[in-house]
Amino acid sequence: MRIQSLKHWIKGSLIVILFFIVCMQRIDAQEYKMAKQLPFSVSSTSNVTSITLTWQWVPEADVYKIYRSEGDEEHFTYIGSVGNLEYTDGEVNKGNTTYYYRIEAYTGTQLIATSTLTNHRLQSMTAPMLSAYVIDYSGIDPYVQLNWDPVEGSTSYEVYRYTAKTKAYVKIATIAHSDKVFSFNYMDSDLALNQSYTYKIKALRTNEALYSNTITEKLEPLATPNVKMEANTSYLHLSWDSVQKAKYYEIYRSTSPTMGFTRIAVIENYYTFYTNRVNNACKPNQTYYYKVRARRTINNKANYGAFSKVVSGNMHLAKPSMKASGGPQITVTWKEVPDASIYTIYRSTQSTTGFKAIACVSDNRYVQKGDKIKPNQRYYYRIIAKNEASGVKSSISNTVSAFISIGNPASTSAKASAVNANQIKITWKKATRATNYEIYRSTSKTKGFVKIATTGNTTTYTDASSSLIPKKTYYYKIKPIRKYYQWKFVGSNSNVTMAMTQIPTTKITSISSPGKGKVIINWKKINNARYKLYRSTSYHGKYSLIKTITNSATTSYKNTGLQAGKKYYFKIKTYVTAGNKKHYDGKYTGTLSITTCKSHTKYDVVDTAIAQKKKPYKWGGSGPKNFDCSGLIYYAYRQNGYKVPRALAYAGHSIGKKTATIKMGDIVHYKNHFALVISKKKISNGYEVRVIEAMNTKDGIRENVYYMGENGPFFHKNFIGFRRI
Repeated sequence: MRIQSLKHWIKGSLIVILFFIVCMQRIDAQEYKMAKQLPFSVSSTSNVTSITLTWQWVPEADVYKIYRSEGDEEHFTYIGSVGNLEYTDGEVNKGNTTYYYRIEAYTGTQLIATSTLTNHRLQSMTAPMLSAYVIDYSGIDPYVQLNWDPVEGSTSYEVYRYTAKTKAYVKIATIAHSDKVFSFNYMDSDLALNQSYTYKIKALRTNEALYSNTITEKLEPLATPNVKMEANTSYLHLSWDSVQKAKYYEIYRSTSPTMGFTRIAVIENYYTFYTNRVNNACKPNQTYYYKVRARRTINNKANYGAFSKVVSGNMHLAKPSMKASGGPQITVTWKEVPDASIYTIYRSTQSTTGFKAIACVSDNRYVQKGDKIKPNQRYYYRIIAKNEASGVKSSISNTVSAFISIGNPASTSAKASAVNANQIKITWKKATRATNYEIYRSTSKTKGFVKIATTGNTTTYTDASSSLIPKKTYYYKIKPIRKYYQWKFVGSNSNVTMAMTQIPTTKITSISSPGKGKVIINWKKINNARYKLYRSTSYHGKYSLIKTITNSATTSYKNTGLQAGKKYYFKIKTYVTAGNKKHYDGKYTGTLSITTCKSHTKYDVVDTAIAQKKKPYKWGGSGPKNFDCSGLIYYAYRQNGYKVPRALAYAGHSIGKKTATIKMGDIVHYKNHFALVISKKKISNGYEVRVIEAMNTKDGIRENVYYMGENGPFFHKNFIGFRRI
């Protein structure tokens, strides 16, 4: 009986336990279902044109539906669905309007949770910045040009103008906003002279408007010409300064200073002179009076400037005034006689008699050379000016004289100096009366001189003959020459000067250790020279040749594979090649030392990244055979001892520190992409930034160039910023 009772007790206990477990499972399921349907929170941010919503994750939700209401909390409209936890509403453009949002979480088609309500307003627009200038020049109707940059969020712009007549701002135009326009403008051509106009711009969007700054411009009247008169026997010549914006000039003439003026000519604006000749109804010995005014057309109406002051003159031909100078030739000059068209030159070997006409010229200069007259013979000259059209002549000019002086050139002194291994420069003092110089060279101080060149009237010559041998002494002398037509006059030889060809010594300009076990050496360029680089581990130790540079244009060398944290000594020797001998060595530079870096630097990171160029792109690749954008940066930094996350896209803003400056090794952070800065170069409007990046293109890992302005980036819209490890 006891055994039977025990069996019944155990069976009953099991039934009770099973019932309890089932009840607890139902309670847990119910509580979980209720938890899913509890409201979840939403946060929002905005800029001028959009509102971005973010919210917490709802378990089991695979889609979220977004609803929006304008101005109240009841009338919501469905606007979109997403599978992530962020949504940007770009269909809003009402300033001073509160937008309400509600989000529903779904598993398939089943609603499992609804968010709390959130509300947000768009950021306010910025006021437009207005600039203006007057466009007013000849050939067009003047207008005021208004310019302003686009205002983000604006739908249109209203142009307002204020004048003393209106005494209020009047709207004169409405211009629609376009995202494709980089700058807006408006031309106001409804203008009057000597009238001030004040402008402002209003940027609008629904429920919001902002005014720009104000700018005042004025359309100035035509200036008054400043007229000058020049008179001679055959014409009266008027001239004046150009009047800005004038299209024409009107010339008026009278025989009275106060009345009877008649318009005699209208000329185009590119002329600022007018000539009234004898055959243009002008008489000799008659005084004439003139005045001028500028004219243009505005809106098909003539617009005149004020008349100039009255100027007057009568016609006469002035007496020429002559000068003469001698030397290797005789030059006779005179001041140009107004209205003279030709000058007759007379010459004699006597000061008062025997003058005969030798030439007629239209210039105010006459030259006689030794092919026509005898050297050392004095000649006398005079001229008469004439106007060929009217036949009017001047009186005889003053008499002048000169002669051609021919003599041997003076001697000179010379000096020679070596330029490099195969060039010697010879300089000398200018010899009086010399026109040319002959250069002679020898390998002996006293004999064997051979003419190697004839120069013009210069005082320097560089002997760059291919026959010159490095480290050899050469002797030079200079002979001054004077050439005059068929005659040659030779001066005395200069002193003998000498110089030895030299191999210039370069100079180490800088030495640095940019990375672990690396040294960069820079030196001064020497034309036509080559370079041998030597290295030692002690100042007085044995120096080994580490590199021979055969390109004379190369002035830098990177020495890699050195021991980290060790001091090295460097020096450079220049050399040249000539003849059958391969090398002619110059002197060593001074010795410079440097201790190599103990650890990797950003230079090493960049070098490692550059070494991966042209390797293929592969999603998820982190080297060394292929890379994606994050994998390239991860590989370059990790290879040089830096710790960075592999998945940069998920690390995002936590990578290093954000920086506003740009340095080698910085990371360029885009929304879904990363690149590594190689270099930065200053340009006129900002910086040229060179990067290396992994691109899903044919060439894979490659270098690209982007541009950054002085006040912000010129990168594409997905650019976020720079991060520094």
